[in-house]
Amino acid sequence: MKTELLYNEKTYQFYRYPAKHQHKTLQAWGAEDEYVMNHLLQQQQALGKILILNDDFGVIGCLLNNAAPTWQQDSYVAHCALQENISRNSLESQVSALPSTKPLDGVYDTVLIKLPRNLNYLRHQLQMLRQHLHDDSRVLAFGKVKAVTTNVLQIFESVLGKTHTSLAVKKARLIFCHPDPSKLSSTKNQTTTHQWTVDAEGLDGPVNMTNLANVFSGQTLDIGARFLLKHLRINDNERVLDLGCGNGILGLSVLINTTGSKITFVDESFMAVESARLNVRNNTAHAEENCTFVVDNCLEKHLSGTIPHTYDTVLCNPPFHQQNTVTDHIAWQMFSDAKQTLRKGGRLIVVGNRHLGYHDKLKRLFGGVKVLASEPKFVILLAVRR
Repeated sequence: MKTELLYNEKTYQFYRYPAKHQHKTLQAWGAEDEYVMNHLLQQQQALGKILILNDDFGVIGCLLNNAAPTWQQDSYVAHCALQENISRNSLESQVSALPSTKPLDGVYDTVLIKLPRNLNYLRHQLQMLRQHLHDDSRVLAFGKVKAVTTNVLQIFESVLGKTHTSLAVKKARLIFCHPDPSKLSSTKNQTTTHQWTVDAEGLDGPVNMTNLANVFSGQTLDIGARFLLKHLRINDNERVLDLGCGNGILGLSVLINTTGSKITFVDESFMAVESARLNVRNNTAHAEENCTFVVDNCLEKHLSGTIPHTYDTVLCNPPFHQQNTVTDHIAWQMFSDAKQTLRKGGRLIVVGNRHLGYHDKLKRLFGGVKVLASEPKFVILLAVRR
């Protein structure tokens, strides 16, 4: 695992977040990050007012700290990584860090965009940028070669203006976009907030859902969530935690089917938590006062501010990616944190792909696990805190 990065004659230490879960083969930056920073160094041009988007673990933010950039990310984990890496390198933070749900302010001379996996989110960001660029702003995107697709280039061209790419270096590529004044003044935006109706077993009728631009599963109900809804049974007056809530469909189903329940919605995506809030308000406004909405890394922050062992049920549909990397540490952390929040006899209900092997993890943590339902691709597991 490489943690040292030499840049502009200074050596930095960078870790993924949380550092204790960093796999020995993974590092906090990629060839694309090095490529864009070396390009800026070689150009030796004044960067002016800088905006950084989608910096996974705060590496770009740290390297440009002295330029006082604005830094925006949807991932709470990325925000934590930025602060930890600033501290680790003994930097006096000059970065203005914003969540994805907070609007930008002012006009930027240089915009650095790490390509996100979600192209709907990319379009949202580029459309948002229009009112924060001038004719001579430099927009520079970067990513792995496989991420620089025809679709990506078409989005840049259609939203902002003329676009071309660099040569590939170490399987990374840069995208140069030159803002077109006519596009910057355009108010024609393609909708990136998805609204649709879900009618699934376990919802007691259709519900109207809203997904903000970077929320998983776009305009469809996640297959695992649909399977869990079909088999989910919660009693009245329970304290329920929807962990990795996404758009909040699982917690929302509890509000619809029970009375007196108190639900806590937790996700590391700012847009996911805001989507969950909107969906509760739009479908069960009478129950919103019984809901809490938390942006967190699993339950890291939430556990420090709450009394442990107070929840009756934790619902969990774990992700198995961190940014662009497949990993199982998020599921491990979710299960461990869930155990700390459950009362004695409290239940953790997990839905996941069969091949991910959650049975063994839960058995080791809880001492036993039961299969509630299964199908060829998915399985629903129950673990009880003893």
